[in-house]
Amino acid sequence: MVDALSRRRFLAWTGAASVAAAATGWGFEALASRARTDPLPLGAGVLVMLTMYGGNDGLNTVIPAADGAYQNARPELAYTEAEVLPLGEGLGLNPGLPGLKGLW
Repeated sequence: MVDALSRRRFLAWTGAASVAAAATGWGFEALASRARTDPLPLGAGVLVMLTMYGGNDGLNTVIPAADGAYQNARPELAYTEAEVLPLGEGLGLNPGLPGLKGLW
């Protein structure tokens, strides 16, 4: 059972994460500086995933449809290779996301 995240617990975790980031020197400025000095190549695809519990998950977004382990793990939910929007290398995008496929 997942406990509800209280305001107090959220603030404690946020504070602990901030202290850890400050102690290691990994702040936003350091990350932004790295992005400026070592950018991704032009045209490199970037997929940003958000976790929304109870919603769509990563294996239902970018689907390893050619992988038998995926089919075995989700016998009732798995998409077949013919159903997904092909991305190459045995991966496919959820068929309900044609707009995202156009941006890939």
